[in-house]
Amino acid sequence: MVKSAFQTLSKYKHLIKGPVLEVGSDRFEGSTAHFAGICRELNVPFYSVDVEPGLNRLLKEAIAEVNLG
Repeated sequence: MVKSAFQTLSKYKHLIKGPVLEVGSDRFEGSTAHFAGICRELNVPFYSVDVEPGLNRLLKEAIAEVNLG
């Protein structure tokens, strides 16, 4: 069975000691908000980058929702 990035990061989040970088951002499956939430919980920086035009706005909104929660 192939593990998703969600499962992998959640399983090994205890090993995270520094910033997390998501390359290839959320495509409406919730990864950006999920990863941002884990980073918020661990108090480490989270960055998400994508070459797709227009996704920066969506990413900022997803991360802002997590930070307000």
